[in-house]
Amino acid sequence: MIHILSRQIRSHLARPLKIITSRSSRPGYCEIDIMKRLAQYPGMLAGAAKAHEPHRLAFYLYELASALHSQWNRGKVTPHLRFIREGDRNLTAARMALVVATAEILASGLKILGVSAPQEMR
Repeated sequence: MIHILSRQIRSHLARPLKIITSRSSRPGYCEIDIMKRLAQYPGMLAGAAKAHEPHRLAFYLYELASALHSQWNRGKVTPHLRFIREGDRNLTAARMALVVATAEILASGLKILGVSAPQEMR
């Protein structure tokens, strides 16, 4: 689902993604939480492999997807938290980079687990 969202959002951006560190594109606490979760992936994966506990990966992927989904939903209620901000291209690009990174981790984890992910929801 997240990688589908990633593709949909990418279609709204005409220029390549880049993160600009201006005040308007500084991440909020929920975005920082997602970034921390992304950074935990290599260590979590190594630990799960070493302990022969693949369920750790499944739980991690679920929690990561849930965190991004929650942030997406907060944007529905609070406009300044929306991922696509028509008037702020830098913030949109920064949030899109977060979606893309999350989608890549989810795709990698699902592939390791042998689970296919749909390219679109119908």
